[in-house]
Amino acid sequence: LWSEKQEPRWHFKRTFSPHDPLFTSQWHLHDTPGKDLNVVNAWNLGFTGKGVTIGVVDDGLQSSHPDFSGNYHPGASYDFNYDDFDPEPFSFDSHGTQAAGAAAAAEN
Repeated sequence: LWSEKQEPRWHFKRTFSPHDPLFTSQWHLHDTPGKDLNVVNAWNLGFTGKGVTIGVVDDGLQSSHPDFSGNYHPGASYDFNYDDFDPEPFSFDSHGTQAAGAAAAAEN
């Protein structure tokens, strides 16, 4: 019979380290006190948004964007500008995709 004295081990959660090459230029996500979404602190606390459903009403959504992979529900989309179910924006309509990306983009 073999035994060993058990010693407590401390485990610390690793801090989030984004792999997005454009992350440093996304001022609205971090490093702009009072004006950013403060997401890095939320991510470090373990908040991911998993299981949460949100809606974004804006000027269009590039639903095929890789940041929305697995996080886009086409049945919930509607284009109020053109009264149809295709949310794809025109070339000048990028704000909706940017807003939805800040709220629902896939990790890294």
